[in-house]
Amino acid sequence: MFQIRIFISFVYRQLPSLALAIIVLGVSANLQANFQEERLSRRIQAHLTLHDHFVAVEEAEQALTLYPQSAVLHEGYIRALAKWGDEKKLLREWDNYLLLFPDKALNRELIEEMAWGILQKASHSSSIIMREMALLAAFLSQETKGVTILSQGMRDSNYAVRTIAVKLAGHFRDHKLKEEVKRLFKEEKVWSVRQEVIEAIGKMEIISLKTDLEAVVASDESYATEKALAIASLLELLDAINRPEIERLASSNRAGLRQLACKAIAHFQSLRDLDLLLRLAADSHPDVRMEAFQAIGQLRPCKQQETIMNLALQSAQEPNDKVAISAAWLLTLYSHDEGHKVFERLLNDNRREVRAIAAAALGATGRYGITLMLDQFRGNFDPYVRLNLALGLIGQRQAVQEAAEYLKQMIMVEKEKWGTLNAGLFRAVVNLAPKKTRDPITTPEMDNQLLRLELLNLLAILKTPDTQQAIRQYLIERSWEISATAAILLLMEGDESAIELVEQLLQDSQPRVRLQAALILSLWSRDENAIQVLEEGYPNSEWELKARILEGIGRIGSTRSIPFLINVLRENSQTLRLIAAMALIQCLNH
Repeated sequence: MFQIRIFISFVYRQLPSLALAIIVLGVSANLQANFQEERLSRRIQAHLTLHDHFVAVEEAEQALTLYPQSAVLHEGYIRALAKWGDEKKLLREWDNYLLLFPDKALNRELIEEMAWGILQKASHSSSIIMREMALLAAFLSQETKGVTILSQGMRDSNYAVRTIAVKLAGHFRDHKLKEEVKRLFKEEKVWSVRQEVIEAIGKMEIISLKTDLEAVVASDESYATEKALAIASLLELLDAINRPEIERLASSNRAGLRQLACKAIAHFQSLRDLDLLLRLAADSHPDVRMEAFQAIGQLRPCKQQETIMNLALQSAQEPNDKVAISAAWLLTLYSHDEGHKVFERLLNDNRREVRAIAAAALGATGRYGITLMLDQFRGNFDPYVRLNLALGLIGQRQAVQEAAEYLKQMIMVEKEKWGTLNAGLFRAVVNLAPKKTRDPITTPEMDNQLLRLELLNLLAILKTPDTQQAIRQYLIERSWEISATAAILLLMEGDESAIELVEQLLQDSQPRVRLQAALILSLWSRDENAIQVLEEGYPNSEWELKARILEGIGRIGSTRSIPFLINVLRENSQTLRLIAAMALIQCLNH
């Protein structure tokens, strides 16, 4: 008995040491486990760095059999699956990850990896729309990964994909993308791609192609539109233009270069070169004469007024419509009565295009044409002449409510598609017959909706009575046709007044009106009030509307939408999964 007590006493005295030893052993085991987990995680990452994506997946699966509770290994597995492109396994593993680590539901870096995995896979898809959406996501990300996808898109076999890739790339100054633009300028034959390339040269300031652009302007084989784009890009490349250079252009035997001279003088407001403009106003080519008259009007010189008026009077009678309209506009700036006489004839021409552009030009005369604007607005037989004059009056803050009321009635009553006609400075709203287009970014219906939204926005700014009713009717009658690309690249933001009117329609009794209002808000603002309406409208919508809803959620870009979008990644439609991934990138980057 005594011996037992001695033994117990001995053990009791040793307990702290035993406990400490157990603790040390436990800590050592944990450290060893952590070390092994980190080692395995680094192995997975090494394979991903070497683009051995499938091997990385296998490594992760084997590692998780050893350490199934390891957060870092689960995260490595998700990254590997994203790179490998196995979306079904990826989402199953994401669900498993959330069950084990619910506090990591908004792991931004991991969610972004998942989204990029889907987008990278789509960039190599056989589907054109998949590759286009991948490009748009790359553009929105503003990351190095995006530059790689854009560069790849500029080499795509499909012209529509190349067109979008170049248009988006034009917003970057990355050296790799500039080199692709240079290559396409030399090699591209499809016009829709080529025009984007020419525009991108100016936006990206690729100075080395200045001489090549001049050659486009000078060539008799270049289209008029191609020359106009080349001129616009050249002006973006120039900081100033000296007298010898402008004389060289103005004296060229190429009409395109003489047009460039007019544009450059107006662009740099160079009164020094008025003598050249006066000479070009009597040029043999009508496009040069039009540009010369418009350039003189932009300079508004005080000297040589008599010479200017005589030239304008003479050209206002000629058969070329754009020259006559430009001359009438210039004449009105110097002699109201003489200019008004010419405009009265043009506003009653038997060709509707001439009437519309003349109305837009009269509206651009400002205070010098107000009297005739009012008379013709109230008395002309052509509704589109009146529409363009209404816009001119609103711009001059004359008869604003009367003009705005007419504008509202036209939006509500006229159901034909609207578009614009351009003649240099003048932009006229017209009803256009539907035309086939190869433009992959916009369609006549998109142009129509964008233009009507622009005018509805103007009515809201003016606080025109019943504007909300006009907006509501628009939402009921129009199916949503505006693509994500068009919305991001072409649409203006809504005025605060317009946004407030549309926000009220989120409570409308008709589900269609609520949903369309939420889509407009996603275009005009990042107001999160629209998110609930968009998410509620998603399940019962048709496929195309689902796509627009996801695009709208992405434009708003709220982290509130991340769980909803991750759930959409389970959709059967690969396109909807891709748009959801694109929206996730936007929500994470805003």
